[in-house]
Amino acid sequence: IQDDWQASPNLTLNLGVRWEFATANRNVNGKSSTLDPFTGSKSTLRVPNYDVPINNFAPRVGFAWDPGGEGKTAIRGGFGMFHQMILADFYFGARQQAPMVDQASITDDTVPPGTKFFPDPSDAPDSGAVGRVETVDTNVVTPYYMQWNLSLQRELAGNFALTVAYIGSRGVNLTRYVNPNSAIFDVVGGRHYWPPGRDDNGVACGSYIANSRKTSLPDGCNKPQRRNPNYTRIRHRVNGGDSYYHSLQTSIN
Repeated sequence: IQDDWQASPNLTLNLGVRWEFATANRNVNGKSSTLDPFTGSKSTLRVPNYDVPINNFAPRVGFAWDPGGEGKTAIRGGFGMFHQMILADFYFGARQQAPMVDQASITDDTVPPGTKFFPDPSDAPDSGAVGRVETVDTNVVTPYYMQWNLSLQRELAGNFALTVAYIGSRGVNLTRYVNPNSAIFDVVGGRHYWPPGRDDNGVACGSYIANSRKTSLPDGCNKPQRRNPNYTRIRHRVNGGDSYYHSLQTSIN
């Protein structure tokens, strides 16, 4: 709903509100699942994979004002909210969850080129052996942007017009990928530190080899455990991203 209102001969207001939502993607055969990335050991059936809120109301307001009423100066401004529908971002992550989909990655420099690891797909490891998994947050919120602007336009001599404008925007609850299953870190000097290893008591041990990604672990020092030992990396789609934009724009026409 949107309308213009001529409040006075030199002031026009623009008012409106928009409501929209997109339903969650569903597998037609009901084959979709979800996984708690922090404590889950296996996926559970859930259709759809995530819930989508429907209270996506986006107001808009704007104005155009000629302060002198002479048609030579115009001050314009506006503000609006714009929702980003949750479609491909979450769908692609939701459709790649076990047990309907298994993913595996193998790196070995000694394997001859052209070797097929799994000639028969049924020989691939089951979901319990998958190193990396794709998950989505089931309690998502709709991302949105707030955009605003304020401009001053003045007629100059020779039929020229000078415009000076400020334009800004901010994105809220933008979708992003996180890895909630990183190794457990320590805080050293106010900073996060991931030790090369830990002993049986959880105390940091070992050292990093210079100019290398490898570590040196003495006897009794083990590779650090991840938060969820059932998996390695977890690619988890969530809200929580932000964006900011501010600009000053000028033009002479």
